[in-house]
Amino acid sequence: MLLSREVAVELDNVSLSFLIITRIFMILTIPRDTACTAS
Repeated sequence: MLLSREVAVELDNVSLSFLIITRIFMILTIPRDTACTAS
């Protein structure tokens, strides 16, 4: 029970970091797309 709880916490941390990485990736890539389409 304790092991599965630790695994669940690790999975939550991984999904949270994945959300943060995708958010940063979108913020970094969107200005490039708008600049490319503008020019």
